[in-house]
Amino acid sequence: MSALKKEFKFRLPAKIILRPLYYAEWGATTAGRFNYDPYKGYSIALNIEECRRRKNKGEVISRHECAHFANVMLHKEWGHGEKFRKIKSVCCKLSPHRKNIRKRKA
Repeated sequence: MSALKKEFKFRLPAKIILRPLYYAEWGATTAGRFNYDPYKGYSIALNIEECRRRKNKGEVISRHECAHFANVMLHKEWGHGEKFRKIKSVCCKLSPHRKNIRKRKA
């Protein structure tokens, strides 16, 4: 999140809640959810079972939700539009895991 903040130059809120996404809350198909509640603030919910099932242990899901957060902070957009896709591609490039993979191949 701090790498995205530096890249796109936006302010982070005082707190961002990271919480589990319960199975019945959004259904089995949702791996993560970015949300804003005026009383609680911003939150990112991750489906723990889905994160465990994936090879990367939820890293891709977390980056996706962080891209949503950056898109809301920058453009006040909540969807998967063009601006979101650009932010997500930058988010993937900023991942330390991907940088290590590139270094090994070079």
